[in-house]
Amino acid sequence: KGTPVHGTHVWVRTDLVESIVDNGGTLPRNWKPRKRSRTSDQEWGWCRAVVHSAASTPITAALSPTTGNKTPGGNARTPPKAKDVTPLKSPFDVKLRKIAKSPAPRLTPSSNPWRMSPGGPDSTVSITLTVNDEALAPPHLLNVTVSFTYQTSDDSKVCTANEWWSQLDSKEPPSDLTQLEKLHEPAVVFCLQKRYEWECIYTYTGKILLALNPFQELKTLYGEGVMQQYWQESYTSRAPPHVYATAEDAYRSMVRSNQNQSILVSGESGAGKTVTTKIIMRYLATQSQRLEGQAHGRSSMVSIEAQVLQSNPILESFGNARTVRNDNSSRFGKFIEIRFNTRIGSLKSASVRTYLLEKVRLISPSPGERNYHIFYEVLAALPQQDRKQLHIGNLSPHDFKMTGISGTFDRRDGISDRQTFSDLRSALDTVGFSKEEQFDLFTVVCGLLHTSNLTFCEIAADCSQ
Repeated sequence: KGTPVHGTHVWVRTDLVESIVDNGGTLPRNWKPRKRSRTSDQEWGWCRAVVHSAASTPITAALSPTTGNKTPGGNARTPPKAKDVTPLKSPFDVKLRKIAKSPAPRLTPSSNPWRMSPGGPDSTVSITLTVNDEALAPPHLLNVTVSFTYQTSDDSKVCTANEWWSQLDSKEPPSDLTQLEKLHEPAVVFCLQKRYEWECIYTYTGKILLALNPFQELKTLYGEGVMQQYWQESYTSRAPPHVYATAEDAYRSMVRSNQNQSILVSGESGAGKTVTTKIIMRYLATQSQRLEGQAHGRSSMVSIEAQVLQSNPILESFGNARTVRNDNSSRFGKFIEIRFNTRIGSLKSASVRTYLLEKVRLISPSPGERNYHIFYEVLAALPQQDRKQLHIGNLSPHDFKMTGISGTFDRRDGISDRQTFSDLRSALDTVGFSKEEQFDLFTVVCGLLHTSNLTFCEIAADCSQ
């Protein structure tokens, strides 16, 4: 971690600077970082500052391999003396000797290779710095100078900066977080933020791909033209971070090694898991179409690829809903298995397993949320002849308890229920549902709508009507 030198930049917590200012220039004795909540409107907690002076005092202490041997204040404590103690051979020796109620071993640098952390000896640093960050610092803290002490092993107050800051205006931030010299919370978040501002929503961290939801359509980021960049047999360097790169890596490994591959898409609600999964599936289907076309002279997408892609609108209509944070949130988990002919790389079949459907949403969607999309789609766009047969006439979501109890009826993302219903009907046709089967599906949906309007009256202790 090291000690900052004069003129360098560091990250400092904004609530730490505020506490020093409010406390007359000194850091409160029991200061702790402010807890940040997901819904807070406050700043994210860090800003940059320039260092005026910094002096460090090494803390030398023999640390126990299990719990250490320092006082809470950081002062070294002399290890207890013991006679005729064999030097430690592994960290587990301490635990075994405690069980045997033996005297604690005397730890020395030569006999205990686990004495210090990999980062080296801890130090106490006395630092003077000035907040110098118009972009991230609260206005009332800009150009404020404070002095305090901290330990280099403690990242809750000060974190050292990365060298690429000096070229922010001309150089794109690192595409792989492992390229950062200093890897800590403010460095990671700041790098991702700067890449986001450059419309680079994908970033590597080793083998993992991080994706930031842009909440807008980036037309130049997807499509067959972009896919072609990842179809090359080799690169002079690693492929640029993209979900296509992840899909291509898995596809290529499967074909070359003839071994199964897995892609895990995870994240919080609204992070973009559903869309990312669709992008991966489209990439794999396009690869299959391209290679099978080369093998058999066909250029149009074959039925199996179309069916795989068209499963998404069906799953979304029956399993997705608007939540407080996301207008198209998947309320279930899904495991998609796509099988390929590895000889030519063509897609042969696919299956989808769903689990953990949020069934309670059917009867009690929360305020500000909707029930499953299918109910609003049917009420918005089902043909008049079918509406008459299913007894919904000109009724709307306001007329049914299961769609009206939350008081939320539309989507904030501007997507029309009529359009998604049209996509659903097209998908059902492509996947192979007959007209009769589709009508049966909508019969069940309307039956649930009508059932939600039933009221039960108690007529005895053990019965109702």
